Amino acid sequence: MKNIRIDAVIVLFCALLFASACQDDASNACTGGNFNFLTVGNHWESSFFGSFISSDTLILATVLEETEPGIFKLTTYTEPNNQLNGTYYLQDCGDFLLRSQTLPIKPEDQYMKGNRAVDDAWQYTDRTSGVVSNYKVLQKNVSVTTPVGTFPCDKISYHQSGTFNTDTIYLNNDYFFIKYSGIFEYELISKNF
Repeated sequence: MKNIRIDAVIVLFCALLFASACQDDASNACTGGNFNFLTVGNHWESSFFGSFISSDTLILATVLEETEPGIFKLTTYTEPNNQLNGTYYLQDCGDFLLRSQTLPIKPEDQYMKGNRAVDDAWQYTDRTSGVVSNYKVLQKNVSVTTPVGTFPCDKISYHQSGTFNTDTIYLNNDYFFIKYSGIFEYELISKNF
């Protein structure tokens, strides 16, 4: 009889421990809503030019698929040679867009801050390449005009550790990168959303 009570207590303890672990998992689930361009089939093009580029090039970006709930596979190609430039997995998670070149995406893959304020600063380390990028919000709601239209953007400084230049990104959460200015330039020239 004593053994049955001990077994029942152990079973109850394990059940409570399991239920507690499930609750912790649910509370850590990613919730987004900051980066609205993350929809399968969204496609955009940017013109790309600069001192290291001999002729104008296009960057073509497409959200190909949702590989898991809330995780999107994005590819970028360069034209005119249709060369794969990169494959990235993105997840709108809490206050950050997470980015990784491989799955699984991890909480430390905090690529771009969602709700930004002037002087917000953060650092992103690409786990594949080890490249460390530093970002800082310089201005909010800067009006940027491209061939596609005029967009309210956050002006963000961008610096890769170990390089001499600091560039500027103009970011809109609904359309992602609108314009980039620095050692090379690009701007949004078409989109299907």
